[in-house]
Amino acid sequence: MIGSPGAGKSVFAERLGRLLGIEVFHLDALYWRSGSPPSAAEWAELEEDVVRRDRWVADGNYSATLTARLDAADTAVFLDLPRLVCLARFARRRFRSQTAADMPPDRRAYLSWSAVRGIVSFPRDHRPGFLDVLKAREDRLRVVVLRAPSEVETFLEDVAQELH
Repeated sequence: MIGSPGAGKSVFAERLGRLLGIEVFHLDALYWRSGSPPSAAEWAELEEDVVRRDRWVADGNYSATLTARLDAADTAVFLDLPRLVCLARFARRRFRSQTAADMPPDRRAYLSWSAVRGIVSFPRDHRPGFLDVLKAREDRLRVVVLRAPSEVETFLEDVAQELH
């Protein structure tokens, strides 16, 4: 799962993992698990431990290691939701003081202007690169781009129906 902050990557990953009976890895929680960022080599090793498994669901962007995840995956989901949806979800989670699944238990969600700027600039600064990386792998990777909350729900309903 990749997408803008506030797109719902962690919630989507949890729901998909539950449907498929697959372990879910929240890359933010993995990255911050010791309280400080790992070195580049440590991070690559942590992610390698995830993608080496037979079945997994992972959410998070982490562009530096995205290609390794995509090369190990059979499906990539890009939550390409409108920036207003992402901003509203991000703000709602922060104002409710929720700790998200993608955050270590000792890190509380907070509202920062740099995060808001990141959401606002995501379509311009990150979206084109993600789409290019995904398009380059479409011949061997199932690429799913979901552009609205209703598409997310339909996708999950379709997965559930395929399993029954």
